[in-house]
Amino acid sequence: MKIIEQQNFGTYSLLITESASRATQGKPVVLRLVKVPVGCVHKNARSPGVEVLQAWNVDARNTGPRSKYYRRLEDLKVRLSYNVPIVIPQVILQIVPGE
Repeated sequence: MKIIEQQNFGTYSLLITESASRATQGKPVVLRLVKVPVGCVHKNARSPGVEVLQAWNVDARNTGPRSKYYRRLEDLKVRLSYNVPIVIPQVILQIVPGE
């Protein structure tokens, strides 16, 4: 897993990582935005304490500004720089008896 960019936010860090994919076409890689507790040693995305917030399978043969790889990477960098929440909030319904 190659760390492309990292930012620390108190008790956790957000990382943009690139790793090999199992796809067979082209040069497949997976771009991930992961949340890691500070001080956690991680080898891959399945390490304990590592939370994958977003992942994209892309082809790394073309990395120019019009490629899918570049667009996905720039999107992750923007989300990282502004620390925009990635997780879609869940709607919690409260059922009140008798109404």
